[in-house]
Amino acid sequence: SRGPIAVTAKSTGKFAAGQLVLVPDAEDICRPARVVKCNGYPPRMAITLTPLEGGAEFTPPPASAELISEADPLAMEGSPDLVRLAHLNEFGILHNLRTRYARDEIYTAVGTILVAINPFKDVSAGDEGVLHKAREADARAFDELPPHVYVLSENAYRSALRERKPQAILISGESGAGKTESTKLWLRHLVKRSKGAGGAGGAGAQASQIEAALLHCNPVLESYGNAATTRNHNSSRFGKWIEVSLDTSGGGSISSARLTSYLLERSRVTGHGAGERGFHVFYQLLAAAAGDRALAQRLALDPSPAAHRYLRAGPEGAGGAAEATAVDLERRRTCDASLRALGFSDEHVDSLDAVIAGVLHVGDIAFDVMSAGEHQDEGAAVALSSQSALEAAASLLAIDKDAIADTLTVRLVGRFPAVRVPLSVAQACAQRDALARALYAALFDDHLFAQLNHQMHGLSHGGAGAAGPGSAGRADAGGGGDGLYIGCLDIFGFECFETNGLEQLLINYANERLHHLFNVHVFEMDLKQLTEDGIEVLAGGQEAYLAYGNNAATLKALHGGGGRGGGSVLSLLSEEVTLPKGSDANYLEKCISALKGEVAFVAPRGGAVRGEFAIKHYAGDVTYTVAGFVGKNKSNVPNDLVALLAESGVGILATVFGRMKQAADSAA
Repeated sequence: SRGPIAVTAKSTGKFAAGQLVLVPDAEDICRPARVVKCNGYPPRMAITLTPLEGGAEFTPPPASAELISEADPLAMEGSPDLVRLAHLNEFGILHNLRTRYARDEIYTAVGTILVAINPFKDVSAGDEGVLHKAREADARAFDELPPHVYVLSENAYRSALRERKPQAILISGESGAGKTESTKLWLRHLVKRSKGAGGAGGAGAQASQIEAALLHCNPVLESYGNAATTRNHNSSRFGKWIEVSLDTSGGGSISSARLTSYLLERSRVTGHGAGERGFHVFYQLLAAAAGDRALAQRLALDPSPAAHRYLRAGPEGAGGAAEATAVDLERRRTCDASLRALGFSDEHVDSLDAVIAGVLHVGDIAFDVMSAGEHQDEGAAVALSSQSALEAAASLLAIDKDAIADTLTVRLVGRFPAVRVPLSVAQACAQRDALARALYAALFDDHLFAQLNHQMHGLSHGGAGAAGPGSAGRADAGGGGDGLYIGCLDIFGFECFETNGLEQLLINYANERLHHLFNVHVFEMDLKQLTEDGIEVLAGGQEAYLAYGNNAATLKALHGGGGRGGGSVLSLLSEEVTLPKGSDANYLEKCISALKGEVAFVAPRGGAVRGEFAIKHYAGDVTYTVAGFVGKNKSNVPNDLVALLAESGVGILATVFGRMKQAADSAA
């Protein structure tokens, strides 16, 4: 049997003259150097080095000297699998990845994990060869295959068929890392595999149709779900789960596919920061309207983004607006072609345009203070200057304009009888924005995804064509009937901007949960297996568990019932939303009180007046500004808005909100 596995910490001994080491570098994080001489041990180590690429000898400062690590020969060469490194540390990993990247080898394995670095150019010349080798390799040869998305996908495909269990692939990374391209490669491999698995004829053709449909989904989802941020001009502001079902009776051929959306950044509908944009589809529609007078007249649109509050940066659209460009027009055409290929009729596409334009017009509605009688509270009324916006919104959404104005400025309290309570200007603005976010979310989450799934469902049953504009719902994809599938979660990675709001908190919370799952899968399960196999895990001569980052404290502070009285950052927010006078300031005060002493929660210096708090995440500390937290978390659409939209003459809206109204009435 195997002996004990020694797990050693970073060496603190003296380096030998002539030894290769990796030294901290301000520009490149680390760089290789050769030891000229070394006396003593950290933290009092004196060391002289010479750069490996040539240059004068240098002596790093004590703080940097402590970080010097031994250079693993395999890291210097660029190992295809980081597990093979004898010295697995941060500098070794970075230098290994950099060495491979310089050779256009963008993939590196870490056991069953694949690291992919965006090359920002085409490096696919050898991809078909890798796909063929992966398909033909036996178990022994499989371990020698070069790291690639195709190899990872092949492993999942074989495991699904061999174990008769669903498989899942997680693709995560920062904005612009290439997640969407990796997803396309995964899908391409499955389609190629399906064509061979199902034999000649129907199975291969069906797989190709499903692949084509999924690829046509990309331009549509990018238009409606992506936006420009300060880091990426085409950042996905939602996550998606793609589930590809396999028919075991057909030898593993693709039988159907299904899409599910997660975490749409709804707040981006009604505003964005400086240097960013709203969702692409707004600018694409305006770019088309600029060159199509009939379209502009039909939608009553001013083609300038600056004319629309939601497309201007800052609170209440007080800042400047990004222009609609020729790129937006080209992407509009691509999106339109994809919708047509997916079976959307002209009428259906016109309905989508009407809702998008309607959202812009809703955003342009402003309010004035309405003078009240002696025994009445002052309320808000639609400003005369925005009557045209109200009329345009009412026409496009097929709702009575007086009903819209009434719903935006009055709240009904009670039922028998209902009491009309005037809303203040600030409350009316909040109601307006809630209406706009509800419209967009219904279009994206409830309608578009249902239509795309309907198309997949039709292909899997020998049909085609999306449902009409009056249908909605999360259509089941159907499939091979035995529940076997391979799923892929494509979700944005950890985010930390100059100003971080509720959107970043939710994204980072999702990544914390995924990081925890990663720890369980990679470390805890492996340790359990080693223990069951009777293999001791040693550290420093003492029996101990292998040390790894544990984010339990962060999850506890965010959502795990941490803090006194069981409060957490997210549970306290959910509670604040239900209070009649809930506010961001009250919420922050409760967080500071309940989470005092939690190691992952950092209260602001000076108390709640700062309007922010920090969380110690696995990837680093992030400070969150709480302004807007409570308003943004009101995900439930007010019942009066649901009732209003359920009466819309636009089939898309009547179906989605009619279903919501029915559910609300049943629960009452």
